[in-house]
Amino acid sequence: MEEAKKRGNENLPRENSIEPDEIERRIIHFMETESENAKTSFLFEVDTFRQRLATLHIDSCLEAFDVEVKDTISQMREKIKSGINRLHLSINHLRLAKSHLDSFCKENQINRPCQSGGSSLSAIALLSIFALFELVVNAVFLAMGSEAGLIGGFVTAFMISFITTALSYACGRGLLPRAMHGKWKPLWAIFALISFILIISSNLFVAHFREISELSLATDETVKTDTMSLCLQGVFANPFLFREVETLIMFAGNICLAGFMVWKFFTLKDPIPGYSRVSVTYAEATEDYRLKSDYLSSIIGNEKQQAQGSIISLKDDYITRLQSQEQILSHYQGEMTKFFSHLKDLELHCNDLLLSYRQENERHRKETSPSYWKSHRWSHQSVEVPVIEARYNNNEVREVIDQIKSFEAKASKEVIDVHDALLKEYKSITDAQS
Repeated sequence: MEEAKKRGNENLPRENSIEPDEIERRIIHFMETESENAKTSFLFEVDTFRQRLATLHIDSCLEAFDVEVKDTISQMREKIKSGINRLHLSINHLRLAKSHLDSFCKENQINRPCQSGGSSLSAIALLSIFALFELVVNAVFLAMGSEAGLIGGFVTAFMISFITTALSYACGRGLLPRAMHGKWKPLWAIFALISFILIISSNLFVAHFREISELSLATDETVKTDTMSLCLQGVFANPFLFREVETLIMFAGNICLAGFMVWKFFTLKDPIPGYSRVSVTYAEATEDYRLKSDYLSSIIGNEKQQAQGSIISLKDDYITRLQSQEQILSHYQGEMTKFFSHLKDLELHCNDLLLSYRQENERHRKETSPSYWKSHRWSHQSVEVPVIEARYNNNEVREVIDQIKSFEAKASKEVIDVHDALLKEYKSITDAQS
């Protein structure tokens, strides 16, 4: 106001002036600067709104939701169908194994379940322990009559243990079952008897070999070179005549162990040749069917829950996006209203300042005031408001949300229908198999 008084006393601006003076230009410049700053700030807000809308990815919202829902249902159907197909294969395998088992039982006139001597691993472990014990004992006994000492005794003991184990396995697992239940029983019985004789003969030979070897250490060279022939003579002439108790213990222990091994190999599986194999195949097929049936029974329910949960999650996600868009657009409308209101306030404030300046100036003037004061008013420049494009306006958002909820309800019903159809197919399979 001091400036207005001073310039009024000096009759400035002149009566013939047609443009605003320095004070008026300063006022107008300040208001134009404020207007430009407000515009810059508003345009920055508009860019922010655009970026937020772009991150929502709402383009073709209904179409995208429909595609994702159909894909979810398709995945559920394919996964359950895959389990049903695997169950079909398992059933075919089970039926084939059952057919082979029935044919085998009918052919061999079997009306009892398959017998087993227990775990194969435990039986083999037990036989290994006994064989190792026999090896050590025989090595100690045979070392007494060996020139090579314990090493020589160990080599001889290993050879007789290997021969005894091999003959026991051949007799218990191969010959005896066929002699009792296979074809050509008399022939297999003869072979089994021969294997028994070989087991006894080999152990008799080793027993006589021990005694003659021990005796040869104290005799001349002639006896040493005739050790093998003397062993054979002893086996055929006096097979069970031993000079030392240690030899009798070694022979008796070997025969007992050989008999135990024959029995263990014989009872390791069912005595009827091939019965264990077809029975194990059927048991494995039964277990495979049970596992696949239990797995399919569990995934049918789980897949239904997962599909329904996925659809609900998709619905909630799209509704959240649409509600976010609605909030962004409402915020944009509010900011635009505030911006134009601010521009109007700046315009009113500027003109009020100009009017106050001119009135104060006019009270102190002696000349007539400039003519432009009567008509000149400041107004802000027109602002072109950027348009924010959205897939749906706020009037359409509610409608789209209702459509998505409707789609979700239909999709949930379709999930239940698919689930019930596949469950019915699964039950028909299991009922038929039972």
